[in-house]
Amino acid sequence: MSQAQLNAGSLPRQYGWAARLQAFQALIADDTESLGRQLSNFLAMAADQFEADFCTALRIDGTHFTVLATHGAPPRNGLTVGDTVPLTATFAHQVQTTGASAFSHDVQNDPAFRDHPYLGPTRPQAYLGSPILIGHHLFGVISMMATTPRPEPFDPAEIALLELMGQALGNLVERDHLEQKRREADSQRWAASRLLQTAFESAPIGMGLVGMDGRWLQVNQALCQLLGYTEDELLALDCQSVTHPADAGPDRDQLRTLLDGTSLNCSVEKRLLHKDGHAVWVARRVALVREQDGCPRCFVSQIQSIDAQKMLIAAWERQQQELEAANQKLTLLASVDPLTEVLNRRALRQKLDDLDGEAAAQAWPLAFLMVDVDHFKSYNDRFGHLDGDQALRIIAAHITAACRASDVVGRFGGEEFLVVLPDTTAHAARTVAERLRLNIAQCREMREPTTVSVGVHILMPGPERQTVNQAIALADAALYLAKRSGRNRVAFS
Repeated sequence: MSQAQLNAGSLPRQYGWAARLQAFQALIADDTESLGRQLSNFLAMAADQFEADFCTALRIDGTHFTVLATHGAPPRNGLTVGDTVPLTATFAHQVQTTGASAFSHDVQNDPAFRDHPYLGPTRPQAYLGSPILIGHHLFGVISMMATTPRPEPFDPAEIALLELMGQALGNLVERDHLEQKRREADSQRWAASRLLQTAFESAPIGMGLVGMDGRWLQVNQALCQLLGYTEDELLALDCQSVTHPADAGPDRDQLRTLLDGTSLNCSVEKRLLHKDGHAVWVARRVALVREQDGCPRCFVSQIQSIDAQKMLIAAWERQQQELEAANQKLTLLASVDPLTEVLNRRALRQKLDDLDGEAAAQAWPLAFLMVDVDHFKSYNDRFGHLDGDQALRIIAAHITAACRASDVVGRFGGEEFLVVLPDTTAHAARTVAERLRLNIAQCREMREPTTVSVGVHILMPGPERQTVNQAIALADAALYLAKRSGRNRVAFS
């Protein structure tokens, strides 16, 4: 299979679920395409998987849907990107009202869809739609439609795959929104920087000659305008009279360095007092003029208002904080499993590599706990995927609560979690494993009591030290021992 096929979402059905999930993961990880292109790629893959003639990604906007992306030959009503349709005019309305997937392999003979309004003369004869979620917020609907009925109903795996695509689309939309905010912050920061430079280059500069007694000898009009005095009024004052009291001491200290020859010039940001009493922030640069015999004659001061600069710096700092918050959110999205809010597998592997290096250097034991939910498939079959997802969230929270802040918790796959405890002995690891196992067994937040089995392996320091992969495999083997021994127990390897 070519890379072009992967990129386009064109996956022959004989490649099966593994290839499809790999391509799906590649689409999620690809952040080089625009949001519109990514949506189109998702729909192309979905159309191939579900044998759909026409696919749409719709955003909920009040009482209407807005078309974000389409794929395939549209029905005669001809929905295109940017079109809006009333919520009740499409089958996606059932997803919007329930917040859950809606599907029918034979619309004409399905009471739930047969009489549902549909905009345009061509009604789909098979439909599968799932919510696009941003967090817990219903953002829109992804829909698969066919012009002829399907011979068989949609199977749970197909529905679960489309629901997973809906969650992934929600993450893409949120990531795109955060990226736009980051670009806006960058643009605003650049504009503020440019404005600051322009203001600095174009602002009038105040000039003044100051006698050794501190009185003004000569001032220019720009300085008079800056401080609100006439020339005669300013010449009747000394420098200290127009200096903010809090800045007078450092000002005198800098002038002494000029008089004793330590410095040829000095610069300071300080506050001067306007005639009406308010403080004016200025950047002042001072040099000492000496007579031919070396005796001090006067000071030359260049004074520029930096009030605007101070405000721009404050605004820039606020924008930096907003940018940092956006980048932290992007980093979190890239490293956290969106369902359970523990580390995803990629971030978990990075943490393991870091811990492995530190443990080897410090000669620490590392405890690996492989945790698996007992009979989770039966739980899903009885209560549905949404309750199953909620159960995984609750179990992940109990696992995290049983651990220390320095411990690492990640979703290893499906209903399986990996916990790594640094600098932890077998006895301490058993205590943690039993604590989390008991907490989950006693939990009454789920639809029915649920248990977990835990496999433990201790990676010991020393010349024969195992690799991380070997330790994970041994913890997994211990997990299967716990399963074979009756479940709801802890086993060691």
